[in-house]
Amino acid sequence: STIKGLTVYGSVYGKASASGIAAVNYGTIEDCASYVTVNAVGFRAAGIAAFDTGTIKGCSNYGDIGSKATPYAYIGGISGYSDGGSILDCSNYGKISGGGNQIGGIAGDTDNNGAIANCRNCGEIVGTGNGYYVGGIVGVGTSWSITGCTNSGKVSGYQAVGGISGGNGIISCCSNS
Repeated sequence: STIKGLTVYGSVYGKASASGIAAVNYGTIEDCASYVTVNAVGFRAAGIAAFDTGTIKGCSNYGDIGSKATPYAYIGGISGYSDGGSILDCSNYGKISGGGNQIGGIAGDTDNNGAIANCRNCGEIVGTGNGYYVGGIVGVGTSWSITGCTNSGKVSGYQAVGGISGGNGIISCCSNS
């Protein structure tokens, strides 16, 4: 299935898998914008899709995203956890924060040979408490490529903190300022 050209406003509060547009994406989300403030008590929170195995392209998040989950939070401006999906030409402008692990401007955690390309983060990324794997683009990436991405947002956390990635990932042609 495809979601295209959607703009959403408001707030979402949920136990887990809370998101501005879709809790779960198995298809394509394209050219969408979220101005939604998202707060999750549990894991996986995002502006566009909390859990993603499909394609997210040309989307932007402007809302603040947060979770109280520990130890694993999976919080991202675009996707909280992306499992083999692709995130292309997306941007985050919202503040992303949480006390757990895996917090990123674009995706909190990425797995299984997916790709993030030509994305940018301008929002502040904050790992509070003892959380680790905090990154401007990706909190942590396993077997993922991160290409042509930029981060200009402030990134802070307890441990494993990076301008592009808090840990792992195959990174090329990216910049942090």
